[in-house]
Amino acid sequence: GPLHVPGSETTLIIRGLKPNTRYFFRVKCENALGESQFGAEVAITTMEEPPSVSPQYVKATAITSKLINVTWQIPKEDAKRIDGFYDGYRMRSSQDPFTFSP
Repeated sequence: GPLHVPGSETTLIIRGLKPNTRYFFRVKCENALGESQFGAEVAITTMEEPPSVSPQYVKATAITSKLINVTWQIPKEDAKRIDGFYDGYRMRSSQDPFTFSP
């Protein structure tokens, strides 16, 4: 239903919307004598959420003494929302942070 904002405010934060969904908004003024017409309609799409699951079936295969091939499958639930991957590695006994490929 309609949301009421005091006349001294010009901002409204709407919570609980769905990600990656288009919404339409209109605003009108009111006072003791009545209401104005609605202003122009504004359309906005909420932002997407990060992927909800990790890559699946990650596998590494040694190709040579200095080369390893890493493969994985894209989670079906998030396949349309994935723009890329961050691949990190470190030596087994190392306490250093993972090195990520650019």
